[in-house]
Amino acid sequence: MPGIYELTVTGTNGCTSVAQAEVTLDDEVPGAQASGGELNCNTSSVMLSGSGNGDFAWTGPNGFTSGDQNPVVSAPGIYELTVTGTNGCTSVAQAEVTLDDEVPGAQASGGVLNCNTSSVMLSGSGNGDFAWTGPNGFTSGDQNPGECPAPTCSLSPAPTVAPAWRRPK
Repeated sequence: MPGIYELTVTGTNGCTSVAQAEVTLDDEVPGAQASGGELNCNTSSVMLSGSGNGDFAWTGPNGFTSGDQNPVVSAPGIYELTVTGTNGCTSVAQAEVTLDDEVPGAQASGGVLNCNTSSVMLSGSGNGDFAWTGPNGFTSGDQNPGECPAPTCSLSPAPTVAPAWRRPK
């Protein structure tokens, strides 16, 4: 228990001597804090962030361990940081690494060009940004693009894709 302790020593001659000793308490925890991040199709690894006063020890999914303050990880899950102070006290914090691997569900439809149908409408759906590519260097960022050489057709209201061939005469 912390406090001031007093020692009295009495010699064989009856004389005494007194000394004091102080016992202090150092139970300050190192204050561990941790944060994670998100993995996705563009980000295959994230850096965990750890803070606190002492030595760092991380554990996590698939047997992961690290003594680094800010280790890089590539698996989703809960990571636990234990910070051990110079006084032997420990503090624990957790960080979560999430995984967003939901695919945007791209769907595309075109049509059939033939002697009776000289143009078709390209139609796209999905959750995200659109990037079409096709023959003759065709590219578009529109959801429902059309390729229509002027002045043979109008881009309003619905764009069309014109074939590279003509109907036989």
